[in-house]
This record gives sequence, structure tokens and C-alpha cells, in this order.
Amino acid sequence: MPRCSLFIRFRQNYYFELETCSGQALNTVAPNGRIRVFHHGRLIANKKGPYTLVLCKAAKMKVAWCIATSITTCNNGKDIVNRYGRRFECEESFRDLKDW
Repeated sequence: MPRCSLFIRFRQNYYFELETCSGQALNTVAPNGRIRVFHHGRLIANKKGPYTLVLCKAAKMKVAWCIATSITTCNNGKDIVNRYGRRFECEESFRDLKDW
């Protein structure tokens, strides 16, 4: 049975911990638009995880995307960001179908 991947977008003020350090997502997002990927991270507030944490803020974004995902096999943060971005397209299509 195929396993469903989990994506959680969390706020920049959340704290996370890794095996070697901990910090606030806001202070860890790269200001130049570079995607940062951290494996085996946990969100401190609820001790959930381990997740792959992906932090990015592209030039046109108002707010950074801080994503926790259950995908552990992907080292490419861009792929995870693209998968999360497709979620919005699915939501719009679902809303349109409901209104039709």
C-alpha cells in the first residue's frame, strides 16, 4: 500500500531542534532565497517528528515557507517546495468543483 506524504507548513516563530543544535525558523531562513534542508528535525512545541525541515523565502514571497515533511528520501529541497506548492492548485480545483 503506498504511503501518503505529510506536509505541514509552520510559522516562522516556531522553534525546531536537530541532533546538533536548535533554533527559531525565522533566524534560520536564508535571506538570499536559498532553500535550506534539515533532516531528522523536530518541532519543539509538540515534540513531533522526526521530519525533514525545509525553509525557503524566494524573492517575491512576503513570508517564508517553513515546511515539515515526512519525506526522508529527498535531498532536494526544491522538489519538496514544488510538491507543497502544488497543494494550492489542488485546493483551488476542489473549490471550483464544489461550486460547479
